[in-house]
Amino acid sequence: VFKPSDNFDKLLGRYVEISGKVAKNKKIEQQVFDLLHKFEHKDKGTVAIFKKIVDTAVKGQKKLFSEIGIEFDYFDYESRYLESSKQVLKELEQTGKLFKDKENRLVLNQAHTGLETRMKSPVFVLTRNDGTGLYPLRDLAYTIDKGKKGRNIIVLGEDQKLYFEQLKQALILLKKPYPEVVHYSFVLLRGKGKMSTRRGEVVLLEEFLSEALKKAQEEIAKRETKGDAKKIAVGAIKYSMLKQHSNKNIIFNREESITFEGDTGPYLLYSYARASSILRKAKPKNKNIKIKNIEDKEIELVKKLSQFPEVIENAYKNLNPSLIANYSYQLAQVFSEFYHECPVINSENENFRISLVKSFRYVLKNSLSLLGIDVLEKM
Repeated sequence: VFKPSDNFDKLLGRYVEISGKVAKNKKIEQQVFDLLHKFEHKDKGTVAIFKKIVDTAVKGQKKLFSEIGIEFDYFDYESRYLESSKQVLKELEQTGKLFKDKENRLVLNQAHTGLETRMKSPVFVLTRNDGTGLYPLRDLAYTIDKGKKGRNIIVLGEDQKLYFEQLKQALILLKKPYPEVVHYSFVLLRGKGKMSTRRGEVVLLEEFLSEALKKAQEEIAKRETKGDAKKIAVGAIKYSMLKQHSNKNIIFNREESITFEGDTGPYLLYSYARASSILRKAKPKNKNIKIKNIEDKEIELVKKLSQFPEVIENAYKNLNPSLIANYSYQLAQVFSEFYHECPVINSENENFRISLVKSFRYVLKNSLSLLGIDVLEKM
């Protein structure tokens, strides 16, 4: 069993252990249902245990995500929606679509919604046979509440598409707004298949980050260069995932993602650091910008920089960060070609080229910032 004294590191092990026992033993499964029943009926001892475990999990997650620069404004707790869930059931009853099935569960009839072809029985199960609410019921209450606060966007796994359609149809029935959704496929590690939390077939983020950090340190040592290994590792992880469209499986390859060449986070960080290095060395004699003979690579860089606002707008409209990631890489490539063919310092167009380097640095920093990636001044 879970123990109130368990720390965050022990929670996953407990979860996997108990899930395995529940799958084999109906008596243990019933004990779980009994606990849920007590919780929904506000048994003080049960509520206190639940709160302790949830607080431990949330505190551990906040600490872990802060390590990779991810912060949360606030957390919404399922338990907040126990009472409003009952109101949702009352409203669904009035539609004439809510009924009890053979197992004495409250289910929502979703026939004639277009879901029939995807389900053997087009019903949305909302409670257990003992009357305790299932997650979908609380999710309905939660989603209705969120809909009152402005634009509602949710991120779900690809395997949650059918569930979201059921949720959406229930909200349409209630004449409530439904959220915009982005579905992401599974994150696959090279050499591993899909991961399952209940079976313990996971790679913990802490372990994942540690491996990436080790690889980044190796790359820095091999190149005899500078750089914050942690920022490089985090940037590599974020970029390798965000550059891929959400409708494809995200395959993370540690060896490829942390190299300093090609379509990787470290390459983009290196491009920014290179631009910063040029600006540190540049000492223009005056502020006047005179252009005598503009080169093709200068024109290409100006054009690519000018595309930034349109890329951001499209990414926002389509809820697709891969557009920003791919633009960042294309921009870095164009800058690299400019850098090799158009010397900046002491050139005839020095001031103009310095302004181009400044613009590139500004745009790339903003682009990476939108992806949650911190830049490095030196590498």
